[in-house]
Amino acid sequence: MGEDGRDASAEAGEIAIRGPQLLLRALRADEIDAEWQAMVDADPMVIAELPDETAFRARLRRSGRLEDGHLDLAIDLDGTLIGRIQTFLPPGRPLPPGTFDLGIGLREDARGQGHGREALRLFTGWLFEYAAAQVI
Repeated sequence: MGEDGRDASAEAGEIAIRGPQLLLRALRADEIDAEWQAMVDADPMVIAELPDETAFRARLRRSGRLEDGHLDLAIDLDGTLIGRIQTFLPPGRPLPPGTFDLGIGLREDARGQGHGREALRLFTGWLFEYAAAQVI
């Protein structure tokens, strides 16, 4: 990993964070359809309200780049997408500079193995070190 917290294999300008088992990286174009379908099929207890499809897909096309407080990354285990981790801005509630809200979702078969813990550690570490986070 380079001094800027980016993996050398990432596309120019994309954030990629490598850990002992996981790689947090931009979503690939072919993964965006699967992520949308996962949202559509999700248990209503997990996703209270289905987002606008066009806005959701546009956000994921920007994955791997921190823009206006938003950053979406795939959670990759040995080349397989096992979930997503993101920062987000709550609607109608602006956050002060250096403050980030996080969301994480893991595929059911990837839960209970420490992957969520590793992804959160990598992501929050990167935010504090490279994105001037003060509060997460």
